[in-house]
Amino acid sequence: IGKHHSGKSHFIMEILKPKLGLEKNQRTTKIGNCSIIVLSQTPKERNKNVKEVLENYYEKKNIIIMALRPEEVANAENFLKDRFEIRKIYIESLKTEEDKEKKAIFIHKEIQQLCK
Repeated sequence: IGKHHSGKSHFIMEILKPKLGLEKNQRTTKIGNCSIIVLSQTPKERNKNVKEVLENYYEKKNIIIMALRPEEVANAENFLKDRFEIRKIYIESLKTEEDKEKKAIFIHKEIQQLCK
């Protein structure tokens, strides 16, 4: 989660996706018994609302990782709250590249634990 031009897409594409075994242009993967989608564009960047983006994936995926702007968070939470456990990462809290690397490793390990 972060403001426009805060580094959300960079974190997802350049740091997190490689940790999950994805190329920059790939969006889906499987880790253990979980089907995962990783969306680096916010709904606004896709010219859609949160519901339009999530409707395509929530029934088919066990884990959805997506970039959101602060104003999109409540809509995502409302749509997903009965279907998914929601975890938030605020990109502004990751001050250095080392912080981002550590967070990506943590996310990958957490997914591995959840998807055994």
